[in-house]
Amino acid sequence: MTGLPSSQTSTLLGLLQTMRPHQWVKNGFVLTPLIFAKKLEDLPEWMDPESVVTRTLGAFLLFCIGSGLVYLLNDLVDREKDQLHPQKKDRPIPSGELPVPIAQASLGVGLILTGSLALALSVEFAALLGAYIGMNVAYSFRLKNVIVADILCIATGFLLRVGGGAIAANVPVTEWLYTITFALALFLALGKRKQELQQMGEHGATTRSVLASYSQRGVRLGMGLTGVLAVGTYCLYCFSDHAFDQFETRSLGWTIPFLFFGFARFIQLTRGADQSPTDAMIRDPLFLANLGAWTLVVGGVIYG
Repeated sequence: MTGLPSSQTSTLLGLLQTMRPHQWVKNGFVLTPLIFAKKLEDLPEWMDPESVVTRTLGAFLLFCIGSGLVYLLNDLVDREKDQLHPQKKDRPIPSGELPVPIAQASLGVGLILTGSLALALSVEFAALLGAYIGMNVAYSFRLKNVIVADILCIATGFLLRVGGGAIAANVPVTEWLYTITFALALFLALGKRKQELQQMGEHGATTRSVLASYSQRGVRLGMGLTGVLAVGTYCLYCFSDHAFDQFETRSLGWTIPFLFFGFARFIQLTRGADQSPTDAMIRDPLFLANLGAWTLVVGGVIYG
């Protein structure tokens, strides 16, 4: 940013902040097909533009840009409601730090650039990334205000990330990975709704109208059901014949305690009313340490 006027620097920083780079960790799901298909063994050839590792990393970066553009669109659409929210009012667009015309122009340029790069990767990947962005456009304008459809859109976005990674790495995705991903994403989305209900109470509908259709009891029940589905499916997968045939070991069972801890920690984070639990999750030292330990053990089992 050196050499730029302070106003331009502030605008660029506001644009980057609006695209939520701290949320791009969610796009790590793009890498899961590559990891569980044991394709990281091709890592020494990652500089080859046609290697599966390079293609998958490219898919990951494109999903980061695409999801950032989705956040940009969402803040443009919600700018008036966000001005009434205790935390969201300080975001660059509702606060006026990022002017609306610049945000709109950046969105248009970003969509063209992302589409062109996705096509260079493959037509199939471009179609899937386009479906992801298109679904989120529908979410921003309509579906986020429809009960159940809002959390289904969030969960489907995670499935599309997995599918995009599979296309880039040219590997199949099993029903195990799709089921675990979908249940986990529903659990996280319901956790976010739980925190919003706690934070905003009866005034929540003024900033997110769909909250008027949710109840604390219903959301907690949904979290319980999706949490059991995600953990149960993962446990079955760890000891399944499919996992044994692929990895020649049942040692994935050693990773189950990390999963229980992660779910318990997230539930604890939903009890804080000051910030989104998904935001708190990616900043929480205990959660991150547990995630790192799970990643190391999984890597050791699959590649060791």
